[in-house]
Amino acid sequence: HFANAMAIGTGAVCEVSRSRLHRIATTEPVIQLAMLRWCGAELSRTQRLAQSMATRSAAARLGSFLADLADYFEHQGYSGTRFTLPMLRTDIGRHLGLAVGTVSRVIQRRRSDGVVDINRKDVHIIDRARLAALTDPGAAEGLDDAAALLSATTSPALSCAPAAHASHRQASIRATANGHRHP
Repeated sequence: HFANAMAIGTGAVCEVSRSRLHRIATTEPVIQLAMLRWCGAELSRTQRLAQSMATRSAAARLGSFLADLADYFEHQGYSGTRFTLPMLRTDIGRHLGLAVGTVSRVIQRRRSDGVVDINRKDVHIIDRARLAALTDPGAAEGLDDAAALLSATTSPALSCAPAAHASHRQASIRATANGHRHP
């Protein structure tokens, strides 16, 4: 399996075969629970995104996206009101199911409203409360709880080497199945 991913912050990548992961999960309940929580959070996030694309306005989708980014950066110890967009507008549009022109128009509208100031990739959220009010209630739930639990879980059976800061760079991730690497 091959996939492309874009890192939006510092992280670590672990390559573990499916059989080894199964052994670890069966012998270490903390790892098993963390994986279950992470999978549940990821499924929930994917369902919310699909529902959002089907039912919410472009402004609400983009507002939730910005609020989620602000929460993410704040959780990482950075500013939740001033940050750099980790994606191009075309990628944001693809992620939210919007045309790039729609993304640009909504950003311009929020800039005119005095809610955000976005200059190229530099974001300044001026009024976070108004940004939240412009999105649907509950749309910007934090997703980092399970991921934080998984990353905070230490086990000698599962160790990760820290990855270099990869912000704004494309990273290739190879999935490993049954101990075999697939190019």
